Amino acid sequence: MLTKVKLAAYAKAKAELSRLKALEMDLRIEIVDALASELPIGTHKLAAAGIPIKIVKKNNSKIDKDLLDAHLSVLTEEERECIKWTPTIIAKEYKECDTPNLDGCIITTPAAPTVEIDQDALAEAMA
Repeated sequence: MLTKVKLAAYAKAKAELSRLKALEMDLRIEIVDALASELPIGTHKLAAAGIPIKIVKKNNSKIDKDLLDAHLSVLTEEERECIKWTPTIIAKEYKECDTPNLDGCIITTPAAPTVEIDQDALAEAMA
């Protein structure tokens, strides 16, 4: 049975998770800044306080779709081979169309549910 206590536990766990994620990122950045701020992109095996540490520095690269569309006609074949052309479903369009041929190509799985608890109402209920 779902109780106020269970809802409060969920709300507390969610808040704690957010806090811990932020703390972990702050500490990760502090460690990298202290040990590897001047090191290039790549994997670095270091040590701090006698403890081995592996730091992997990398960049994220993504396509600006609007700019790609604008430059697509001038890309060379070699440049086009650098791009992974990934089909994606446009959910709104898909829901509105009769798509018997496309339906066989679509895999639908449940997404993780979202839960939002009214913190004020919960606090009042727990008082």
